[in-house]
Amino acid sequence: MKISYPKISIDYIIMGEGEMFITPSANIVPVEVPSQKESPVIDKLFSTLEKKDQRIEELLKDNVRLEERLKFLETDKTDFGKIAESASTGNTSLRTNQGATSAGAHLKE
Repeated sequence: MKISYPKISIDYIIMGEGEMFITPSANIVPVEVPSQKESPVIDKLFSTLEKKDQRIEELLKDNVRLEERLKFLETDKTDFGKIAESASTGNTSLRTNQGATSAGAHLKE
């Protein structure tokens, strides 16, 4: 109700006390100024937040750098697989040819 009818006094509706409508002076919310004891705590909190924000920014940059490196390594891995496969196929045919030659050499002897 307070959100839907901001100009009507909740105290009037619930308790029946005071004015039915809120006057503009009643909407003024007093702002508390922190005491000297609270100020260092607040300063430290803001400092901590700034450090956290800087760290988050550094981590985001590292994340982008690592994602690029991962893409590069995945490309290399694919290329390595193709090279290894062709090398394996080449070695198999080489061994087969060597085996035939060796077998033929034994036959001649």
